Amino acid sequence: MKVCMLVRNQFIDGKWADQRVLKEAMTLLAQGHAVTVLAEGKYGLNLEKTMVHDGILVIRNQFVPRFYGAILTLLGKRKSGDGEIDYLSGKDPAKLRRSEAHLVHLGIEFFSLVFCVSTLREAIRQKADVYHAHDFDTLMPAYLAARVNGAKLVYDSHELWLENERLAPYLPLQKPVLWLLERTLARRADLVITVSDPIAEELAIRYGIKRPLVLLNCPTYREIRSSAKIRDSLRSAESKKIALFIGGLARNRGVEQLIESAQYLREAEVIVVGDGLLRQSLEEKVKKMHLEDRVRFIGWIPQRD
Repeated sequence: MKVCMLVRNQFIDGKWADQRVLKEAMTLLAQGHAVTVLAEGKYGLNLEKTMVHDGILVIRNQFVPRFYGAILTLLGKRKSGDGEIDYLSGKDPAKLRRSEAHLVHLGIEFFSLVFCVSTLREAIRQKADVYHAHDFDTLMPAYLAARVNGAKLVYDSHELWLENERLAPYLPLQKPVLWLLERTLARRADLVITVSDPIAEELAIRYGIKRPLVLLNCPTYREIRSSAKIRDSLRSAESKKIALFIGGLARNRGVEQLIESAQYLREAEVIVVGDGLLRQSLEEKVKKMHLEDRVRFIGWIPQRD
């Protein structure tokens, strides 16, 4: 059986991988299925358009990041911590003016449409038996490709998508329209998967669907070995405690509150592992609060470390 997965990130690069997508793909591969991942390139990273990772064929959509870069360059090129340009760099998304919030969401929906249109042709060309959409922003092209090829559709909801306002509050009527679209497509999926029991129960009630299958985000089992690699690289004293944040730097994930709490830490420091659109504004927040000696950003690191 051939499975075609769609995801709106680079899937894997030298320092980072979407662990949920990777583990699902590797599991299918181990069962004898062919797996292709249609991913997205990333502005600022020189990633191959086509590559094979441990038997998984990866095809990246390079049009979206190039188009994204060209437009944002016209608006004023600014780089965030992970190399992508972002016209919101240095701003607190929670304090955006209404006009800026409108611009953010128009941009998000526009590039979602660009991704859908530019990825759909490749998705159809794959002629897969199953199309596996990772999150709501890949569900439409996966659905259309499945319909064209008479294939099965799997919707993998990594979170309650509509409850995450991303970079700004929703526009009027935007959320109800997206709710209706997700409800319609989720009902047409052959299988809905999600990450936890509470989200599965909420999706079932919200969209009137069979309770989704729960696949937990569990790390692959391996023996735990004590490592001082991170501490050594930071030249941090063994006696000093570390408060560690790992994940994408986005709104409503608690990283802002963690950084603010650093002012009360006398014998510990906050280490932020990860990257994202909020990195520059968070780094500026650290400087403004004079917490450079207590908060450090180190970007993504290999999972083995």
